[in-house]
Amino acid sequence: MISGEVPISGEEQAWYLLAGEIKEGEVRRIPSGERERDILITPFGAVANKVIMEGRLIFVEDVGKEGSGYLKVKVRDPSGDAVFYVDRYQGDLFDRVLSLPHGERIRVTTIVRSFVGSSKERVISLRGVELRAVEEGEEKLFTLMALKSLLERVNILRDGGVPPGVPEEVAEEVKALFRKVEWDRWNRILKGVLDWLLGEEGIAVEEEEEGAELTDNERMVFDLLKELGRGGEVRLDDLESYVRRRELSMENVMEAVRSLLEKGVIYEPVVGVYKII
Repeated sequence: MISGEVPISGEEQAWYLLAGEIKEGEVRRIPSGERERDILITPFGAVANKVIMEGRLIFVEDVGKEGSGYLKVKVRDPSGDAVFYVDRYQGDLFDRVLSLPHGERIRVTTIVRSFVGSSKERVISLRGVELRAVEEGEEKLFTLMALKSLLERVNILRDGGVPPGVPEEVAEEVKALFRKVEWDRWNRILKGVLDWLLGEEGIAVEEEEEGAELTDNERMVFDLLKELGRGGEVRLDDLESYVRRRELSMENVMEAVRSLLEKGVIYEPVVGVYKII
């Protein structure tokens, strides 16, 4: 068993996954007895019907029609953001999510579901089924387990193998996804996760990113971070306060922040803290 697998209800397995790996995943339907089931497959060899994620709560939004009670919940860990959903028929869980304070660190068990969207493409949806607050002192244990699992699977794939638990139906597809991994970007992400685990302040990135081309929106946000940080760091709360005062679009600002992170122009040494490289 890979270290990131957690036995849940008999033969069913739940996987500890970093948010960044979840975001890279794709949904597939595979035979399961007389039916089919949805699974998440990732370029790093995770194949899961149940996914456990952990991170700080970034926002909760009711995305149902006319406020029908379908919550989109975003959490953030050192590798990026991930989203899960909760509906009003889930009773206590629905109420619990609505009562969570911004920035609360939570651990969530989700079930992989999919649906056909308006574009006629199958869309992945992680449905939250269990949630708990993370106790003080255990906030790094989950990330360590998820990182260890990812690296174990990467080593197997690099040697030409397939990680345990990968169904034959998707084995070749997992290998193909692994060959397409953007390692420059992922090496930065994984180093950021490791630095966070070690409690280090900065990330020594030795890459020629100064010449990265920025869009007008990215340049505006980059200059904003420079102004707010004045050579230091910018916290997400401070950025949000500034954006509200200036009546800017937080969605556009965060889209630019994510793009700057991917281009290696800024980094996130601690969740919710940004620094310019």
